[in-house]
Amino acid sequence: MPVVIASLFPELTNSQGDAENAWALARVVQWHGQDSEVRIVSARDQGVDDARVIVMGHVVGSQESALAAAVADLTGWIRDRLNSGAALLAVGSAQRILSEAGFLAGRVTARADHFVGDLVVNRSGFARELWGFQNSDLTYTCGDDEEALGLTVRGAGNDNGTDGVVRRIGAGLIVGTSLHGPVCVRNPELALWLLENAGVTLEDARREPEWVTALSLANSLWEKRRADLEI
Repeated sequence: MPVVIASLFPELTNSQGDAENAWALARVVQWHGQDSEVRIVSARDQGVDDARVIVMGHVVGSQESALAAAVADLTGWIRDRLNSGAALLAVGSAQRILSEAGFLAGRVTARADHFVGDLVVNRSGFARELWGFQNSDLTYTCGDDEEALGLTVRGAGNDNGTDGVVRRIGAGLIVGTSLHGPVCVRNPELALWLLENAGVTLEDARREPEWVTALSLANSLWEKRRADLEI
């Protein structure tokens, strides 16, 4: 059986390239010798019963009400998948939509200034910093049962020295972040971590040369940008 990754409403949520995270995750699985499949969930669809990972990207302000309505129609399915152990990646304004739908417990507010620029985040236990591009006027304050994704090294993030949110629901996990990029392309370690938390076991012995190349390119790109940023 293939590892199924659901891309939620890419017709609405790909303004910053975030919907591409679904295809990036599918490719990571394939480059470790397993079958994977991306299934698109559009507005008025019923969801994908066997989805192991759900990807929901940033939506522009004029489309937020449409996305909120689409998510409202799928709240039962999303909760069922999370309770079954799926991982959900929410990027940018998707965090606000999930907060309003009750999946995140924190508070989303608007900052005084719209931040545009590099965002660098240090997550404990990761081999290197997470890096992406932030284009946002939103901040997120974690709820009592949530933790931030990591500490900001550069950029605004949540505006309090952290970025993103991690919350466990049932056997599943929600990961929110302001990192665009797409984040799973720029940060292969995050992609592996999401898949691991979704119960997807990848074997290093089966990895293909394309994975080694992708990993090397992502890390080289970061090292070059890291030098430019003088971090």
